[in-house]
Amino acid sequence: MIAYAIRTTVENNNDFDQAFLSESTPISTAPAQGLFLDMSFYDTYNERKERTNSLVPDLDWTNEESESFQRWKDMKDCIVKHIMDEEHQSMNFVKFSCEQQRGFTHNNVEQQPK
Repeated sequence: MIAYAIRTTVENNNDFDQAFLSESTPISTAPAQGLFLDMSFYDTYNERKERTNSLVPDLDWTNEESESFQRWKDMKDCIVKHIMDEEHQSMNFVKFSCEQQRGFTHNNVEQQPK
């Protein structure tokens, strides 16, 4: 999200470089829909679990034949549908995108010498 916010408000490379300085760079708060984590990996968990309780099945959402994968896919389909329905109704991400662009344009106009 931060990369998107910077990309939509950067006028030149100096602005982009400024984003990595210790000074704060103001950006709008992103809608929660943009924070959806598509996939989690549990390799470290599975390794530790194997040493402590090998009877518990691994969490492996990348193996399409595993029970975990199907549960993850069902959950993901439900969440994505909800996110898309909400975006269709409220247009939060579209509004955020417009605010980013408008804020950038407005700030540049204010900073122009008179």
